[in-house]
Amino acid sequence: MDKVENIIKEFEAAIRETRQKFAEAGERIDALELERKRVTEAPAHADYIVAAFKRGLDAANVNFEQGLKDRLRDLNTGSNLAVLARSPLSVVRRKGVEISADALQRSTDRDAWSEIDAAAITYLLRDKIEAELPRLVEKLLPQSLSGMQDADRRAKLAEIDAEIIELKAERQRLGELIDASTVAAYKRQGE
Repeated sequence: MDKVENIIKEFEAAIRETRQKFAEAGERIDALELERKRVTEAPAHADYIVAAFKRGLDAANVNFEQGLKDRLRDLNTGSNLAVLARSPLSVVRRKGVEISADALQRSTDRDAWSEIDAAAITYLLRDKIEAELPRLVEKLLPQSLSGMQDADRRAKLAEIDAEIIELKAERQRLGELIDASTVAAYKRQGE
């Protein structure tokens, strides 16, 4: 009888240990989920912010070039050739109305300036804007200098995700082991 009692006690201890590991795996998964949220929401590094602005400059340049290409193509056909012969063209537009450089220089109308085609200005001043971006981000968002680099964020998230997957698989295995042990114990009691 002592031998059977020892086996039962060992079996119960193994089930308790397995349940403890199951609970610990769940707690670790919860902690990793919180860590994942923290990493996901961590402030971006200044380099990442500047790169995003540069992508915006690229998009504005493409937009401007395509619009100008379309305008030039339209002007360089048929009856529009006469317009090219007698009228100066401007590169900057305001709500579909061309504005010549002379008009801009003489203008005191502040509304005209606020409605200038931003893509054209961005295109023409791109080098200046691009050079100023790092300084502006550092000045206006100094905490971004200690923000998380995008590559570091991706690497950390991949590490966290891999551990979560591993823990979920282990937790599944432990759960199945607990279920099987419980079924075996009930069967044993019925005998």
